[in-house]
Amino acid sequence: MVLVSTFAPTAFLLAMELVSSKHRVMAVMVLTLTSGLAGTALGYLAGYILDWRLLLRVIYIPGLLHLIILCWLPESIPWLLSQSKEEEVIQILREIARVNKRPLPEEQLKELRRNNRQVVTQSEAHDGHYSLRQIFDALGLRIYLCCFVWFSSLLIGLGLILNLNDLSGNKFRNYSLTSFLDLPGILIAALLMNRIGRRWAMSLFMGSCSTLLIAITILDMDYPNMSWYLYFLAKMASTCNFITLYFVTAEIFPTHCRNSMLSLCAMVGSFGYMLAPQTPLLADFFKYAPHFLFATFALINSGLVMFFPETAKKGLPTTLEEARVQDRKMPLKHLNVAENSKTSV
Repeated sequence: MVLVSTFAPTAFLLAMELVSSKHRVMAVMVLTLTSGLAGTALGYLAGYILDWRLLLRVIYIPGLLHLIILCWLPESIPWLLSQSKEEEVIQILREIARVNKRPLPEEQLKELRRNNRQVVTQSEAHDGHYSLRQIFDALGLRIYLCCFVWFSSLLIGLGLILNLNDLSGNKFRNYSLTSFLDLPGILIAALLMNRIGRRWAMSLFMGSCSTLLIAITILDMDYPNMSWYLYFLAKMASTCNFITLYFVTAEIFPTHCRNSMLSLCAMVGSFGYMLAPQTPLLADFFKYAPHFLFATFALINSGLVMFFPETAKKGLPTTLEEARVQDRKMPLKHLNVAENSKTSV
């Protein structure tokens, strides 16, 4: 379970860092669509294989394929550049250009090597790494904010799934349906992230989720069928927010500590996962208590996400200096060599 929880964020980051900012959303959208399909299949499998031990064996055996796939995956180009491994980057870029049958001028490779050495030299990182104190001194407020948004988003997301038992119908079918609704949620998130920006998209999704949950408490008694549809729409809005949150978290931290900070936020968010199973117990005191709890956190999140820097259609920051510049809404001081190199091929 520990390996699985660390594999997903790392795979997400690798997918983001292997493409340019222009195609970043599209590439990761394809990756995340598979998670929605997997969740849909899991609901049907769970309804068919009622023995949970056998179910775990069935769903974890395909994970062995990862060992084969890893042999073909290239290393992250931004990470290699942050470690001053320009020659390995050049080899990867040449292989990418060969497969895509695109020209790769030697002048661009020389410029890549020269610009990256300049960025690394001016960076405050020691041997390609920042200390924990350096990271928190530079981006402390951003980290605390991100951790809280992760906590509340995971609490809402899993809480909505666990409270499906309160809905009428088969619980396995309901789970499959909510997972299937992740698919349009992912497509909507991908569309709006580039159209209106990451911050406004997250605020819209969380605001919509809060409004829908409150509407359920008002309409459930008189219109139970409508509340069923509203519940799934709220779950879809939560999925849209979570997909966008993944993007924002990866885009506001520099390459040297991007994976570590994403893992830190996910770890803090896991406390929301641990609390979510307790939320159905609130219904013993008041039927709609879970709905009001999730609506409150969603409403708070819709305001807090506006304090994130806007990262739509921008290159990933390489150093802490570039990440700090995002808050001041100024152009990056250095050319993002990774973006230029990937765009060229």
